[in-house]
Amino acid sequence: MAAFSQAAVLSPKAMQAKRSCRAIPRIRDLHATHRPRISVLLIDALRFGKIQNVSMNQLPCSLHSRWIDLSVRIQIFSVILGLVFTGAGACSGQTPSGGESGIEGTITISPARPGPVREGEAASIPLANATFVVENNQSEVASFTTDDKGHFRASLPPGHYKVSLKGRKSSIGRFGPFEVDVASGKMTNVRWECDSGIR
Repeated sequence: MAAFSQAAVLSPKAMQAKRSCRAIPRIRDLHATHRPRISVLLIDALRFGKIQNVSMNQLPCSLHSRWIDLSVRIQIFSVILGLVFTGAGACSGQTPSGGESGIEGTITISPARPGPVREGEAASIPLANATFVVENNQSEVASFTTDDKGHFRASLPPGHYKVSLKGRKSSIGRFGPFEVDVASGKMTNVRWECDSGIR
């Protein structure tokens, strides 16, 4: 009798909505591959403000389930995004030992011409397009050539090295050897000046 009275009070639309709510399983009981996609209805409702200031209990049952599914997806995405940024931060926060090591800098030569240095004239000029060899205690390990401004860069493993002009046959002037220590994961910056021997 109580059930008959309740059915009499509920309208046909209310009864249909109640049966729809009972027919929809809980989101956590659905397999991931069968979970409904974000409903176009939900997007349109949010876009046009049809469910603004509406509590979760007031949403239709089907829309409520999709809303929960969207929340779960957002939480999962947030966790994955957090892990990605954590991994990126760990990589960027590695010790310098994981970086490039070697030497870089500028090589100049002076005096640039014979005689005294004139007022306003540079005492030294870049040693351009000159090839130098890099040696350790055993043998030659690398070489580099300076650019038009005397700049150079050479990647080297950690260690102690001597750098000198390649193929030098004259004893006039001084073009090395320049000694340098290379630390792990660090480019050692140097500024070397050669002596042209001009007086």
